[in-house]
Amino acid sequence: MQVLAQRFYVEEGRSKVQVVAKVENTGKAVVEAVEVQVVLRNFRGSICGNNMILLEDLQPGEVRSFDVGVTRHGGVATATVELAQPESAP
Repeated sequence: MQVLAQRFYVEEGRSKVQVVAKVENTGKAVVEAVEVQVVLRNFRGSICGNNMILLEDLQPGEVRSFDVGVTRHGGVATATVELAQPESAP
């Protein structure tokens, strides 16, 4: 699994950031579930928001787009998208 692209934008007048990204299943097997973790950081590098979603049943070679809303606490300089195995997975 890999993140192909990502971008974020701040919703004006709200304390929310939308993160839009694409992931690809680069393997040869179905990925039953992958946890997508999004972390917002301010200009000092401190975390100012986070959220996660679960993507399920990604076929080999499949590219999937998604978006995640994240509540922000202060200014946002960067948004990082990371992939992890869900905790409940074997």
